[in-house]
Amino acid sequence: MKMNEALDLINKIPKGFRVRFERAGDGFLRGDCFPEESLLPTEKLAWFWAGELAKAAPGRIVNIYVVDDKNNPLKDYEKREIKNRCPKDK
Repeated sequence: MKMNEALDLINKIPKGFRVRFERAGDGFLRGDCFPEESLLPTEKLAWFWAGELAKAAPGRIVNIYVVDDKNNPLKDYEKREIKNRCPKDK
């Protein structure tokens, strides 16, 4: 085992991050993530794109959060999760 592999295992350093979310519509929530083809290099960048996605599709893209390279939610993700639901009509 190479030193980098050992350190990754010991420190559980993610190799990258993705944004997970659900698409709302037709009475169903469908899970999805991006980017599919590669990983984002930093957690900070992943949260930035999560926020941009939330702004672009309020009420349609909901329950947005960041996961690691193994698709596990990050520690304390629930504190940062973006619900992104439309406000109820008054």
